[in-house]
Amino acid sequence: MASRRESADPQAFEEVRVVLTGGGTGGHVYPCLALYEMLRRRGVVGEALYLGVRGRAEEEIVPRHGIPLQFIPSAPFAGGSWLGKLRALASVMRGALSSLAWLLRFRPRLVLAAGGYVSAPVIVAAFALKPFLRLRIVIDEQNLVPGLLNQFASLFADLVLVSFKETAYFIWNNRCVDTGYPVRREYLEQGEDPAALRRRLGLPADAFVVVVAGGSMGARSINRALVAALERLAAVDRLYIVHSVGLQASLDYDAVGDTARGIHQVLGERFDAAELVARREDGRVFYRGHRYLDDLYDYQRAADLLVCRAGAGSLSEVLALGRAALLIPKRGLPGDHQEFNALAVAEKEGAEVLFERRDPATGVDQVDAEDLAARIEALAADPERRHRLADNAAALYDRGMEQAVVRAVSSVLEGRPVEFVSQVVEPRFVRFQRNFDSLVKHLAVEGREPSIEQLYRQYYRIKMEEYLAASDYLVVNRGIKLIGALGCRERYPFIRDHFAGFRGYLKRNSLAALHRATEYEPYFADLVRMGLEDGYYETRREAISLYRRFHRELAGRRDLQQQILELLDRRLESWEVRAEAILAAVLFLDEQAFLARMERFRASRRIRLREALLDAISLGLKAERFEDIARVR
Repeated sequence: MASRRESADPQAFEEVRVVLTGGGTGGHVYPCLALYEMLRRRGVVGEALYLGVRGRAEEEIVPRHGIPLQFIPSAPFAGGSWLGKLRALASVMRGALSSLAWLLRFRPRLVLAAGGYVSAPVIVAAFALKPFLRLRIVIDEQNLVPGLLNQFASLFADLVLVSFKETAYFIWNNRCVDTGYPVRREYLEQGEDPAALRRRLGLPADAFVVVVAGGSMGARSINRALVAALERLAAVDRLYIVHSVGLQASLDYDAVGDTARGIHQVLGERFDAAELVARREDGRVFYRGHRYLDDLYDYQRAADLLVCRAGAGSLSEVLALGRAALLIPKRGLPGDHQEFNALAVAEKEGAEVLFERRDPATGVDQVDAEDLAARIEALAADPERRHRLADNAAALYDRGMEQAVVRAVSSVLEGRPVEFVSQVVEPRFVRFQRNFDSLVKHLAVEGREPSIEQLYRQYYRIKMEEYLAASDYLVVNRGIKLIGALGCRERYPFIRDHFAGFRGYLKRNSLAALHRATEYEPYFADLVRMGLEDGYYETRREAISLYRRFHRELAGRRDLQQQILELLDRRLESWEVRAEAILAAVLFLDEQAFLARMERFRASRRIRLREALLDAISLGLKAERFEDIARVR
């Protein structure tokens, strides 16, 4: 028998009032509204009140849905100084007091929070009033890796709805239900015929339509890359770009103003700043910008290609629509969640990915404009690739999401048992990050799933640059390991320039990274010399190993050979260093000198030295360095 809260009569349960919260960007507002519409449509909840922050996306989006909106103070904790964090804490506490007043006035039975820093004060207030109002707290976490606020807030929640089953690994309670992402209903409906839709929207019927949207507030890196690419894209036959520029208009970044100035610099009189329209040389419109598209889903449905972020919302909308997409994840977010969202879909060939990079000079995130233009050109010319991406994307979306949401929330409201996630799955990237050496080993192996492996290598090349620029030597150490794993010859000079100031194990890892080099560089000799003189035995070992790797190029360096022999003869030297020295000696000593020096190791009490001697003889035989085979035998 169906639960009475899953009945189709919304009037029967209007007493179940709900406070909605979540904001800052449309990526938090839209899923909150989508969940409310699902629950109201199925008769689970009735009247709603939305609590948000003034000046953010919710101020523009929520009123259009006919839901009362009230504002509370709040501020983000991420980044900034300790003073900034204290100010943010004070703002959150003021927001909690304001939320207490609104909750007591509205008297809801359910608080539904979809993330963003506005959620924090509301959840704190709801938890304080829980015994008095019989409140239930439901949190929706859209990203694979939740932010710190949602992790903390989960401790107060009766239920956490997650879009990825792996998210349960990061949540601080065990009350997760895997429902998938709550996209708006219009993304799931059949909609108009594409040709009729294009006519209504004023899009050319035969054009290759690309819709670029970096989120409701706008994405500076995407906007600027698109602007820089427009001259090249103007030459692509039949290309027509619809660009949702963004609502942000602050001292830090004015999305529309910055974009308009940039296009005018690129295209001059071919751009109409008042209309945000750009033309080709022949006068035909090929670009149309919009401050904000309330009906973005119609444009996306009419598009041939989507260019967007990889937040859970944007990603799920791509999957629900079943459209080919180029994802540009925002870097530097908690847990790198957008990058890993994108990689999870790309692994199943449901989208292409283009990563942001941080400009080391300015610290500003950038998207390579030439790469962006090249990707769009390639997809425009390859309909089979686009269709394959679209089909794979559609297959990844779980269309049973609404039923799962209604069942879980109804059960919480009625006090019935909920089927929580029972098996916590450790994401693959967590295994890699937990054991960084496994990641390095994985990246260094060629020949597995070339397209996916290349994508991971692109991502970790960007991470390598971030690590090498860090002030924490432990983080720099990760970057050094990635230099070797990725074979980044252009970053070998970083090792050369900083080697003398490195700690022992950074020197060790630097020499190990250079061991993967495919070509010799003259300064390797100086690094080997410094490594042989180092006080850390593992650095000396790796220095000898690097000599072995390039022994032909270093054959004339008698000073290095003498240092290796001195380490071999040092009685208190580590057996690892002496074993490596045995293997090196066979590469530069003549037959008689080598056999004479090795005589003492034939009966060594250290088995590893006897093994090294046998390995060295084998190496010498292969290199045809022995003539007296009887003596060698």
